[in-house]
Amino acid sequence: MEEHQCDKLPVGAYLYKGQLSSCGKTLWYLNLVREATEEDLEENHYLDEVGEAI
Repeated sequence: MEEHQCDKLPVGAYLYKGQLSSCGKTLWYLNLVREATEEDLEENHYLDEVGEAI
């Protein structure tokens, strides 16, 4: 997979382009990553520390 570099993507957004070898189609994958804040920890007991990826 190849990461798409773009100034228009917000912080924590990653866009990847890949090829499906069986049919040659192009696939796009969008990953959104947000880091936990103190407030997130108070609201969600599954999170352990500030900065953890949500």
